[in-house]
Amino acid sequence: MHDQVAVILKAIEFIESHLKEDISVAQIADAAGYSLFHFMRKFNQVVHHTPYDYLMRRRLTESAKALIRSEQRIIDIAQDFGFNDQETFSRVFRKMFQMTPSQCRKVNGIPFQFLLQAKTHAELKFINSDHFSTPLVVEEDDLTLLGLMTALDDNDKKAANLRKQVCDDFLSEISLQENAQIYEIEIRLNQQTGKRYCFVGAEKNQIQQESALFVSQTIHKGRFVKMEVPESELSLASAYLHTTWIPRVGLVENLEMTICSWKKEKSLKERALTILIPVK
Repeated sequence: MHDQVAVILKAIEFIESHLKEDISVAQIADAAGYSLFHFMRKFNQVVHHTPYDYLMRRRLTESAKALIRSEQRIIDIAQDFGFNDQETFSRVFRKMFQMTPSQCRKVNGIPFQFLLQAKTHAELKFINSDHFSTPLVVEEDDLTLLGLMTALDDNDKKAANLRKQVCDDFLSEISLQENAQIYEIEIRLNQQTGKRYCFVGAEKNQIQQESALFVSQTIHKGRFVKMEVPESELSLASAYLHTTWIPRVGLVENLEMTICSWKKEKSLKERALTILIPVK
């Protein structure tokens, strides 16, 4: 598999250097040194996208960035990335991002986690590893939690620090039963403003001592994509779910929240995390 990943990375590099050019899947296969049929099968196996789907999603991702970084007309950006007319561009853009190019510009961009970045060796190694756990679609009942919440900064590094701080604060405020399930939820209350919040909490019956600072948060009944990963692979798993697996199986994300949970265990060096993403 390592050799296959290395060959597919050559194809990905070729795609990256020709995003604004009229290239065919056959040309990408030639760059990777495969026959067309063999290449299409291997690419799908290793990347979990067809070559054409991957190429289109990379073009749409870069066009979404261009909408924010430049004042070019939408039709000019569309044509830069190989779309002949604005109507076609808007239709496929909306299908991928759940908003039109003009809406994207109005709200100042697509949330980073929904942008398909060029696949890296680490990502391909992750989804082709022996311990890779295939995501599941599950039904969950209403779940009401108690915990702490904070607003997140637009800066991703500051947001990560705030997440860690609210988690540390929650754990220092309470006494939890051993093996209690802890939930960290990123909440997006307003898609237009992009405001995000982080909640960390647990079920009331798992909390031995409550705090006056606690707020209530409900995860409503519905369908979720569920994936279990070690903490060290959380970012790889999240990127895979948002940009590859969920679109691949034809689901649409409910953009209001993303949930990550783990058990309070003292003995483990690395936490085993469960990711839950609500879908329609």
